[in-house]
Amino acid sequence: SGRFVGLAMTLDVAHLAAMAVWLGGLVGVVVLLLPGGRPEELRVVVPRFSTIAFACVVTLVVTGSVQAWRQLGSLDALTSTTYGRVLAVKLAIVVVLVILAALSRAIVRRTYRPPAPVAAESVAPERDERDERRRLGRSVVVEVALGVAVLMVTALLVNLPPGIDAE
Repeated sequence: SGRFVGLAMTLDVAHLAAMAVWLGGLVGVVVLLLPGGRPEELRVVVPRFSTIAFACVVTLVVTGSVQAWRQLGSLDALTSTTYGRVLAVKLAIVVVLVILAALSRAIVRRTYRPPAPVAAESVAPERDERDERRRLGRSVVVEVALGVAVLMVTALLVNLPPGIDAE
């Protein structure tokens, strides 16, 4: 419904695909980070997923922003309509989620960058990598939980009349 329905359909498909790849990939990363997961798999998969996840987040922000503008019609509708208020809750969760994702990405870049050629490894880097793996695991689990929260709020949002219709 609303304005620019053709554009909306294209944006919805891109938005849903990006969220599915990001959230589904996060679940896959959680599985890799479980005890017993092989570090060599993490070194290959996690940096690749991080790059894909970044592209997904950019896609989500762009498509979500256009859809919000299309459905709200005005900035006032963000606070004056039920749709706008529920959207504001979703946006707040998404902001926290993106900040957490940035922290996870920093851990990935710090820990899973290509190894420098070294003659002998010390015990300390392994311990650091285990600590970083735990930090990344906690971060990714919280990202998944927040992603599920976004889906729950979105389920409410799609059943509300758009803010532009309510005004």
